[in-house]
This record gives sequence, structure tokens and C-alpha cells, in this order.
Amino acid sequence: MTKFPRRDQTRAAAITRENEVDLEGCKAKETRVSQTLSRRRAIQLAGAGVAGAAAWNAIPLRTAAQTDQVQIEIALPGFFADPEHPAMALIEAFNATDVGVQATGANYGASYEEVMQRTQANISAQIGPAIAVTGWKYGAFADAALAIADLQEVGGPEVDPLLARYYPWVVDFLRFNDKIIGLPFSTSNLVIFYNKNLFAQAGLDPEQPPRTWEEVAAFARQLQAETRVEAPLIGEMNEFVAQYFVQYNGGRILDDQGQAVFDSAAGIGGIEVWSGLTRDGLHVVIEGSQRNPTFLGGNAAMNFGSITGIRSYGANAAFDLGTGPFPAIGEQPRQPAGGGNFLGVYAREAEQREGAWAFLQFVNSPAGAEIWNQSGYLSLIPEDNLEPIPGQEPAYAQMEAGMNIETMWPGPRGLEAMNIFNEWIARIVSGDVELATGMHDAKDAVAALLP
Repeated sequence: MTKFPRRDQTRAAAITRENEVDLEGCKAKETRVSQTLSRRRAIQLAGAGVAGAAAWNAIPLRTAAQTDQVQIEIALPGFFADPEHPAMALIEAFNATDVGVQATGANYGASYEEVMQRTQANISAQIGPAIAVTGWKYGAFADAALAIADLQEVGGPEVDPLLARYYPWVVDFLRFNDKIIGLPFSTSNLVIFYNKNLFAQAGLDPEQPPRTWEEVAAFARQLQAETRVEAPLIGEMNEFVAQYFVQYNGGRILDDQGQAVFDSAAGIGGIEVWSGLTRDGLHVVIEGSQRNPTFLGGNAAMNFGSITGIRSYGANAAFDLGTGPFPAIGEQPRQPAGGGNFLGVYAREAEQREGAWAFLQFVNSPAGAEIWNQSGYLSLIPEDNLEPIPGQEPAYAQMEAGMNIETMWPGPRGLEAMNIFNEWIARIVSGDVELATGMHDAKDAVAALLP
């Protein structure tokens, strides 16, 4: 597998990825049985993991008879805090192991940005959290602004054997000089989802997703001509998608020194592919919370976004669901980026850090990994040989072929810079500002906030 570049080669932080915001918005919970572990099953797995997994070796901090168990708070994005999400099953299964630590999952906001903002506020107020689900893109921000703990100080000599279970490249991503800023938790990449039934109605092969954006445009026109679908193509609107379009055209968002370079000819050309689809009436810009209902309701034929959508789409779609790799731009090589999150320890007190470490050990165990495998993210622990969720195959193929890293926006104002970039991209793709002018103006606005 191609390794992610090291931290000194532009990685980055960004914010609100709508692809990971409320994929459970289309509930139909009764249909989720095949995608969600039951509480009983999660606890059974926890017991099996504690009994048989060498990776789970937490030393009890309190005996079962003691009532003053260590209480730790885990900051979650809102879509993880849904009671039916595997994140909550993971926490409940950990609590069932009865090692003297009780974890509580707290909703810290709808996006990774909100999680970071509330985490920062609570750290200042000295009220936690012990652990926060931290977007990969916020690693530099968490290190610069939040004094995230070095995992080697939290877990001591137990850290290396625990990290050895992961792909080396994902561990490397969390190395900041001599510091390890967290435990790998989730990774994803972008794919294109499509409605096989609508493909068949339009005379398209339902087993052949579009491989290039030129094919996407041709398919969209055929879908418009042959079906009554309202939107042939929809998708996420954020910096992560922008990174794909820019990289797939040979450009970059930030250079190795962390400076904005997305307004290069290659960068502008990549965003032109995206905005051109909108201008031609093939890509419909749709408000974030409506994207999933629109697709699941059969009103959109193709939908590009994070593979994590497979959990909701697979459970709730009333049509045959297809998935394919993120389309290429002409003959340019694909350069997918990896998104997702890690578990950062923000606790200051020794007892809170010990409790956090116990939870991280459980997450790393085979029992914990099996529970988390139902989340829709890609497995980062190869030795467990976890079965992919049907439809994840293109995303796993992209990961195995080698991914770049999600842009990590540097400096204490990195979060703000990413938000500015998001705003400009939305205006450009929607046609509110001219492409080249918007890209140059966006670059100037972002550059003013970067170190």
C-alpha cells in the first residue's frame, strides 16, 4: 500500500464535512438491523474480546464493588451520538467490561469543527472532555491550540504493541515530530453512489458506474432524457470534495510549507469540472440536510460523498444501490485522499488519562474493532480480517491503491482558514462568483490566516 505522506508534507485540517453529518437523518430505524449491532450483541462481543484478546489488557482502576468509578467523557460529533450508532454501542460495550471506568458519549455538535470549538471551550473551563473524536484535518490545530496529549505519555510502553495492529501509514499520520497525537479510529474516502434502477430505466448498465467525469456528464444527460429524475447528480459541498477535484487534476490545496496554492492552473481546472457540471444543469446544488433524503427518495440518480454513507444508504434505500470509485478527470491519475478521525486525549489529570487509555485499549481490541466495523468506515486493523459492508469495495480498492491525506490546515487560525475556503468553494460551484476570480480571492483570504 502506498503510504500517506508524512506530516511535513501538507496534510491538514478542515471542518464540517457534511458527508459525515447526520447520515442517520433518514431514520427508518427498523430497517437498520443488518447495519447496526444490537446492544446485546455489542456486550457479547465485549465479553469475548476481554476474554480472548491480548490487545485488551486494561488494568482495572476500580473493583466492581467500589462506587467511585472513574468517569470519562468522550466528545462525539452529533451523528456518532445517535443511540443507534456503533459509537454508542462501542461505549456501552466498554462499560460492560467493568474495569472501573465508565465512559459517557456526549454530543459536542453537528460537525468536527463544532466538536473542536466546544472541546477548546471546555478545556479552558477545566471540565473535559477526556477524549474527543478529532477529524484528521484538525490534527495540526489540536496540537497547536489545544495541547493534545502525547499518546506515549498516556499509555507508556503499552503504546507500541497497540499501534502495531494498525497499518503503518495511518500511525505515521499521527506522528508530529516525536509526539503521537492520538489513536487511529476511522478513515474514509469519496465514492459515487448511484441508483441502479434509474440506470436501468435510462438504458445504462446498472453494473457499470461512471469512471470519469466526462462519463458522469454523459450519463446525467441520458438520465435526464430517459427518466423523470429531478437531479441527475448531487453531492457533498465542502473542502474535502474540493481537494479531490483539485488533486485529480494534478493540483494541490496547500503546498509542503502549508501555503495556499489551490488557485494554480491545475486547481482552477479541477474546480471547473465541478462547477461546469452545475452550470450545465447536470449537478444540482442542494442544501446539506436534504442531500440524503433526496437520494434515498429516488429524486437523484448519482450522489458523490464519503463511503460512510453506505451504512445509511444500504439500510434505507428502496432501490438497488450501486457504488463506484470517485471518477477521474480525463486521463489524469486518481489521487484519492483519506478522511476520517482519530481519538485524541485531552485530559490533564492522571486518573482521567488512565481512564482514557483503558477506553483506547478496548477500541483497539478485536471486540471493539468488530463493533466499529459496522460504522461504514474502512477497517484500519488488517490482521482482524473484518468483512467489508457490501458496497464498500470501491473505497477499499482506493485505499489499497494508495491515498493522500486530507488537507490539514496549519496554525491556530487553521480552522478559520478552512471555513473561508469552504465558503468560497460553495460560491464558486454554485455560480455566484466567476471561477478564476473566486479562486484567486479565496487564496488571498485563506493566505491571510495561515502562518
